[in-house]
Parts: sequence; C-alpha cells; structure tokens
Amino acid sequence: MGGIGGRGIIKGRVVGPDNRAVAGATVTLFQKTLYVAEPRDKTTTDQNGAFLLTGHGSYKLWLEAEKKGLGKSSKEEYRLYFRNQNLTLNEPLRIEAIK
Repeated sequence: MGGIGGRGIIKGRVVGPDNRAVAGATVTLFQKTLYVAEPRDKTTTDQNGAFLLTGHGSYKLWLEAEKKGLGKSSKEEYRLYFRNQNLTLNEPLRIEAIK
C-alpha cells in the first residue's frame, strides 16, 4: 500500500481460473454510499492483465473484475488508512469461470 498524501492510485492485475493474465477485463471500483456500494469508476486491463485507477479518494472500497464470456471475480474489499492513499494489490483479482 502507498503512503500519506497519495493520489488515489490503485494498481493491480486480473487473472483467470487458469492463473493466466486476462486482457480486456473490466475492473470496477465501488465506493460505499449511505447504504450500498455503488460503482464509481471503471478501467480495462492491458495485455498483461494489469490495470490502473486514479483519484479514488476513499477509505473503504471494493474492486471487481469481469470479462464477458469468461466470468467475474468476487467483489474484494480494501480498507485504507488515509483518503487518496495509493494501493497496489498484493494478490490479483481472480475471475472465476461461468458455470
């Protein structure tokens, strides 16, 4: 994780059920409103499954990855210490195959 005074940068990777990078997956950032987590930003992974989101400005957020025809990851929760804290995911978001 980043430190105080970050720019709200979130970096990570998306992999599929076979642990290989998933290019072209949509990663959605959710932030909590009064009662629910609502989508606030989206990005698409590159050919290496990497993604970058900027300017999130939240203490608590969720990330979810989805690739049409492949499946969706679980919605992962992240709690940060500071507003705009940078975050680099230690583990990739893992898309589970559609059953």
